[in-house]
Amino acid sequence: MVQQSYHSYDYNFAKILAKIILAKILAKIIVKICKKTIQFLATILNILL
Repeated sequence: MVQQSYHSYDYNFAKILAKIILAKILAKIIVKICKKTIQFLATILNILL
C-alpha cells in the first residue's frame, strides 16, 4: 500500500515537471515568434515611411 501511494506521488511529480518543461519551451517559442513578428512589422513600417 505504501509503495503504491509513493509511486502515484512520484507519477504526479513527473507530470507536474513535464508541464513546467513544456510551458518553458512554449514560452521560448512564443517569445521568438513575437520578436520575429515585431522585427517584420518594424521593417514594413520602415519601408512604408
